[in-house]
Amino acid sequence: METRRPLLCMIWILMTMTMSMSSSAAENYPVRTVTVISPFAPGSAGDNFARTISDSLAKEIGKPVVVESKLGAAGSVATAAGARAKPDGYTLLFASKGTLVVNPLLYSDTGYDSEKDFDMIALLGGLSNMLVVRSDSPFTSVQDVVNAVKRGPAEKYSYSSSGSGSSIHMAGVVFGQQVGTMMMHVPYKGATAGLTALLGGYVDMGFYSIPIVEAQVRAGLLKPLGVTSKTRSVIFPNVPTIAESGLAGYDETTWLGFVAPKGTPSEIIQYLHGKMQAIVQTPEVREKLIKQGYDIDPYLPVISPASFSRLLRDDLAKWPAIIKASGAQVN
Repeated sequence: METRRPLLCMIWILMTMTMSMSSSAAENYPVRTVTVISPFAPGSAGDNFARTISDSLAKEIGKPVVVESKLGAAGSVATAAGARAKPDGYTLLFASKGTLVVNPLLYSDTGYDSEKDFDMIALLGGLSNMLVVRSDSPFTSVQDVVNAVKRGPAEKYSYSSSGSGSSIHMAGVVFGQQVGTMMMHVPYKGATAGLTALLGGYVDMGFYSIPIVEAQVRAGLLKPLGVTSKTRSVIFPNVPTIAESGLAGYDETTWLGFVAPKGTPSEIIQYLHGKMQAIVQTPEVREKLIKQGYDIDPYLPVISPASFSRLLRDDLAKWPAIIKASGAQVN
């Protein structure tokens, strides 16, 4: 026992020093550049949101915030990199329902566990999609599409997406399930490529995020038939929701937020949560995001990290049955 006492004393001293250093690091945070890993391509709707918040965060904390896009496997490459990062608050991950909920259900090995590998920071907004067709399409309403798809056969009609597991893909899956007949999903590498395929006549329709299709809709190249959210879009108030246009209860949006590698000091999590909450409540930032087509619902900015975690758990419990029933898979 006497010989073990010095060893135990040394372990206690080292533990105390480690805790003290961790506390000190959190207290002085930040002292250098913060990197935000984005799973979305530059110029995409998700990446634009991440950069808008990151630019404002840099002003708030007085240190540079650099957004680093890592593409691959519908966002799984970036998300896995975020999981492996040092949990010191200097590497954050921009996340969505697609990367933390849908991808683990579609890919056999994403390289991360959404619940075990991350600490939630802030859920800041959402992104609705819009069912669009070409200007020369015979479809003029959601009900037209519903009637045509119901007549079948399955996969007679097609829709493009930015890739398997994307919000565009999932919007089509839920649509097909509610109609009772699935459409053919044609994934492309990115929203731009998928939208080009739609405009070129290679597919019949698409469920693209509002910021991505706004210009084409206003130019008359695409006809907007319905939005995927519960309520109408602020920037397209004359476009009905899919739910009010023939598919009662339809609601498919993706949430957007920031997370950190598991083990990031709670003081840093709370600090960043407070800063991001303040940013998204700033009138100029809110107005900018809303005008670009993002959903900034009043309850979202104040959602706590704990509430964010519960939302993640709820979605992880909800979506396996939806994806299994649809037969959706990576292709």
